[in-house]
Order: sequence, then C-alpha cells, then structure tokens
Amino acid sequence: MSKHPHSLKRIKKHRKNKAFLLNLFSEKCIELTPENYSEICRQVDNQLLEHCKSNIRSYQMARIEFAKYIKRFNLSSNQYYPVPAAPVRYERSLPLQNIETLKHGKKVTQFAQNMIAYWTKRNDFSPTQSLGFCLISSILFNGIYNHAELQFFLKIILKTKKFQSFLNLNHMVTLEIPNRNFGNQRINDPDFSVSYTKTFVLHDIVKCWIYRLKHQKFDLFSDIEDAEHLINACIIECFPEEKVRCKDLLKYGFYYTQFLKNSGLDQMSICILKNEIYSSSPLEKQLAAYFIQSEPTPTHTVQNICEKPQKKPTVTITLDEVDILVEIRQAIRAKNYSDQLIELCAKKQSSALERLLLWSILRSKLTESQLDLLNHIIQQQQRFKRKLIRADFQPVKQSSLKTMFSQFAVHWLQATQDKDISSFSNADFEDMYGEMLLLKKETTRETLQKRLQEFHHKQTLFFNAPTVDLDNLIQVKICRTALISPHIFHHMLEQLENTQDISIQDKNIFKLIFILGFRVGLRINETLNIFVRDLFISEDAVMLTIRNNRNKNQKSYSAYRKIPLHHLLKADELHAFKTYSQNRKRLLKEQGKSVAQPLFLKQSLEETHENEVNSLLKQLIQPVFGEHNFTYHSLRHSAFNHLYLVLKNSTLADAFTDYSPHEQLRIRYALLRNRNTQQTWYALSHFAGHLTPETTCSSYLHLMHLAISYQLNQMHSPLPKEAYFNILKHDDSIKY
Repeated sequence: MSKHPHSLKRIKKHRKNKAFLLNLFSEKCIELTPENYSEICRQVDNQLLEHCKSNIRSYQMARIEFAKYIKRFNLSSNQYYPVPAAPVRYERSLPLQNIETLKHGKKVTQFAQNMIAYWTKRNDFSPTQSLGFCLISSILFNGIYNHAELQFFLKIILKTKKFQSFLNLNHMVTLEIPNRNFGNQRINDPDFSVSYTKTFVLHDIVKCWIYRLKHQKFDLFSDIEDAEHLINACIIECFPEEKVRCKDLLKYGFYYTQFLKNSGLDQMSICILKNEIYSSSPLEKQLAAYFIQSEPTPTHTVQNICEKPQKKPTVTITLDEVDILVEIRQAIRAKNYSDQLIELCAKKQSSALERLLLWSILRSKLTESQLDLLNHIIQQQQRFKRKLIRADFQPVKQSSLKTMFSQFAVHWLQATQDKDISSFSNADFEDMYGEMLLLKKETTRETLQKRLQEFHHKQTLFFNAPTVDLDNLIQVKICRTALISPHIFHHMLEQLENTQDISIQDKNIFKLIFILGFRVGLRINETLNIFVRDLFISEDAVMLTIRNNRNKNQKSYSAYRKIPLHHLLKADELHAFKTYSQNRKRLLKEQGKSVAQPLFLKQSLEETHENEVNSLLKQLIQPVFGEHNFTYHSLRHSAFNHLYLVLKNSTLADAFTDYSPHEQLRIRYALLRNRNTQQTWYALSHFAGHLTPETTCSSYLHLMHLAISYQLNQMHSPLPKEAYFNILKHDDSIKY
C-alpha cells in the first residue's frame, strides 16, 4: 500500500464513506419487511441523494453498494427481497424536478398551445411562415434538438430531391450531420471522412406542412438560408407578445413532448435524442439488408470511400535519432532496463529524444540508488530545476512499457524534426499531436489518447509546456458495421444446407455458430472458445456461461456472463443446439475424456478458425446479396439491434426481426426484471458483455434513433381537425 499523503487521505475518505453506508443500510434493514420494502428503498435513496449532493458518480456507486448489501442480507437471513437495479451511468434527476426546467417547459408548452390555436383559426400562411412552422413542428414533434440537425433538415426541404423519396417510402428522413463530437475537423485528408447519421420518422404534422410547402412558391428575395433566423422571424410575425425564441425551443422543446399524452420517452432515450450520449446511428449501407433484399448493392457508396485502405506514410527520421531510438528500444527489452535508460539519460540528447527518454524512465521502476543517480545527472546537466521524487513514477510491467513507448515514439520524432519544442505554444502542440495521429491513422482509440495526455502532462511538469486540451483531436468511434436482416440470415442458412463440399457434421457446426452470433450476439472468439462444461442443460433450460478457457481470454472482466439460450433461440434452433451439445458430451464420456474440451469440433477432429468462419459467411451471403463487407461481427450487431427493439416493445420489432409476438413477449419477460426503463439498457449491455450501456449505445444500436423517433411519433396528436384542414388548405380551388 502506498504511503503517499494523498493516497492515505483517499483511503481514509473511502473508509469513512463505507462506514456511513454500512450504518445507513444496517439501520434501515433492521425494520425491513416485505410490506415496507419499497418504502425503505425510497428512504435509503433519498438519504443517499442528500449525502452525495451534486456528485452523481458517488450517488451511483452508493446505489451499487446498496444492491450488494441487499444481496448479502438475503443470503445471511434467508430472505428473497428483490435486488435494487443498478443506476444508468447517464441517469440524472428527472427534468420536472428542476425549477428552471419546469419554468421553461411550461413556457414552451404554453407557446405550443397558442401556436395550435393560431393554426386552428387561420389558413392564410405565407410560404416563409409555412417553412417556419414546419421547422418549429420538427423541434416539438420530431426530436430535432440540435441547431446543425435543424439546418440540415431545412436544406433537405429546400434543396434536395431526397426528401420526396423518403416521404413516399416509409416516411423516414436521414440526416448526415458533421458534428464536432463525431469527426476530426482539424485533419484535412481527402481519404479521411466521418459523418454522423440520424434517422427519424416524420410526424404527421411535419408531413402536412411539407405537403403545403410543395405547392407554394417562395419569394426569391426572402432570407431562408438560416433556420434560427427563419423561426425567430416567424414567431415575431405571428406571435408578437411571445418571448420564446429558437434557442429556447431547441433547449427545452423535448420537455413539451414529455408533457404530451402517450409519449413514453425514458430519460436515456431523451439523452440519446439530444446527443448527450454518443451513438452511431445507421449509415445508409447499414440498413441496406432490410430494404434491398435481392439486388447487389453498388460498390461506390460513401461507406466504401471511408473504409478504403489508406497508404501508410513512409517514416523518415535522421540517422542519429534512429540509432538512439534503437538503443532505447534495446534498453527497454533488457533485464536491467532501468539502469540502461539512466545511462542513456546521462548522454546529451536532442530535445525530442530527451522528453521521450524521461517519459520512459518515469514509466519504469526505480530503486532508491537509481533515483539518487538520476537526480545527480539531472542536477549536473541542469535540465530542469525540479528534483524527482518517488511519486513522479508510475511503474508498469516491462511489456506494457515496450508497448507504450512504441505506440508513438517514431511519430513523435518525425513530427518534431527541425522544430524548437521549447518555444511551442498550446496551438503548436495541438497541431503536432494532430499530425502524429494522422501519421498513425489512429484517431479513435481511447488508450492512445490516455498515453498522449500522460506524455504531455509530464512535459508540463518538467519542461514548462503549455496546457493542451486533447479532446478535440480524438474523435468518437463511429462503427460502420452493416446489419444482417433475418431475410438474409435465413437465405444464408439455406445456402449452407445446399453446399456440396462440406460434410453434414461440419454444416451442423457452422449453422450453430452462425445462430449463436445472430440470436445471442457472441463475439467470434467467445463462440469458438465455448467448452462442453460451459453448458448447463436441463429439460426446459439451456444456460451458457462465457468465460476464459485455455489461453483464449475474454476481452474484459465484464465479458463473463451467463446467457439463457432457451429464451433467445427459436424452438427448432434450441432443439438442434441441445441435440448437438448432448451428443458431444456423451461422446466425451464414452471416450473417458474431460468435459473441458471445445464444444465445436469438425469431422476432421480439428477446431474451426475465425478466418474460416468469416470466409464461409462471405461466400454464403454473396449469392443472395452481392458484393458485401459482412463478417461474423455483423451478426453480433444485428442481434443487439433486434433485442433492443424487442426489449423496448417497439412496433418496429415486427418489421425488423423474425420473432413472433409470443417470442417477443417471452424474451421481455425473461430478460427484464421489472418495468424500470433503465433495465432495457442494462440488460442489453450485460448480454453484450459491456460494463455500461454507453459502449452498447455508441457502437451497436444502429436502429436506436429510428425506434425512439418512431415511438415519439406514435404519441397522441394535439392538433384538432380544423388545424390539419387549415394547414393543408393551401389553395381555395382544392376541395376535400
């Protein structure tokens, strides 16, 4: 245990907090009965909120501790109280509990009522007013809560023919929006492009305004380029006494949808719609499998351009620096690497190499004598005034040190060639780090961002470098994995049955492997790493445990999970899986072998490889779909999108999945512990093997925006028939 004062202070604070929680839980649980359980939970929750105040993280951790306490209480007292649900990471106090939000929400609601009354009494709207009301309706009814999205929607209405096609087909609109959270604007590369795409279903009110706009002619001199200016001008012209403006609508408009009857939006869905939680909505090609079922897709799409393999730049460094770099690498690989690094530090190095070398030393383990020697060298050479202390070091394993050093050492040297680092401003550092990331073609990895932040932090401590915000340089990862529709999946299995050059046993194995990917969403290494012992099979249940077997470790500790296959697989699929698993287990027992053997073994008694599975999948889909980029991981993405629709009880589940209403009900009943909406998100993240729903939302749930906006558009419409009639009545000669 570290004896550093800060470490001791943290430990003391942690123990004090644990004691408080233990006292609180034990006091409340003394008087616990099945009748007052929910009331006790509410009281504990209120006290935790009061104790943690504005620290949401502490409150969430306290909630988790309470859940653990109830589990232990049940075990010790032989009770069966339901374990409280873990909190959603982005969970906040409800919008209506905030006084400011309540005030603005009421203001927006009143404005919407005045607007509907205005539409009911009048029908002489000018083209500019019609356009303004269309944009206002899109904010209040369609889930557009972002200025960039609003501007893009205006552009779709005015300048593209794409809108007309979406209006006729499924009433869906796709917005491709450059967003600072989803694209690196600093890097200007013709081969590098990232866009954030949001798909939503058009509300009837918006469609009515579009219908009217189609038959109206705009004044050539009218200013309709800016959505905000247009909305504000419309409000001032029609409602001169109103103080609500476009910014108020964008900020508080979604509360109006909450006040409406049957909206049913949970807090997580609102955060997703408002882009407070990053999410990778579908690109056009991701949904191609659902709408283009037999024709091959064109190969010149935006996705292919983005995913085009890029030529890596040749790295040129001076020969002297290359020699020193080789010496540092050799030193790190040696047993006495700390001594060798200190020896190199004693020699005079260039500014760039000096910083790399010091960073490598600070990441290694030093004894007291080595630390004294290093301080002596620093004092002699007068590199910086500060003396190194034990707290400056962050010891890691030697293998980790090698990885961290090689991650960006070469690119750091290339980016700093012929430059005086000591005179760099924060903007210069930003440009240089951006150049490094471009050289590496790595702009999405969190680990790289952490290493860079740590590297620069050391530079600020020891070389007086300015503070740099690296968040603008690292972009959020947008996953471009396409989805496989049930239609394509069933055709794929049919193709497998008709394939001549694969044995029947191997066909059965590959079929089960594909089913586990499409229904359960297992990673390919998890599927191929299942042992016979990982299955618990009873008369009416099949439980699969995902865990480490042999040297094939899981991705993280959150990947350990138990999956009820009897709820997720269809009846015929479950029967096939049970039959194969039981036969495999029986065969092992007859041979006197352990059940710690791989489940999937081909007729040649060899295990199948990841490349073999992916290669077969590509061959099976190609006759049905044409040229494609589907892999086994596409099955995983499809599984969680389908499960999401089922768990959210979305009507889109009937169109996008092949689960019957009875099967959907069975899955919901099995996977959701109660009606708490956050259970949907945590159930999904658990089955995906993710620690929190954030990863699942950001990289997997491509149908999410579509499902949420569809749900938003199912709500009770507040417009009377007169308002619809007046909106549509753009010409007196038209009779209805």
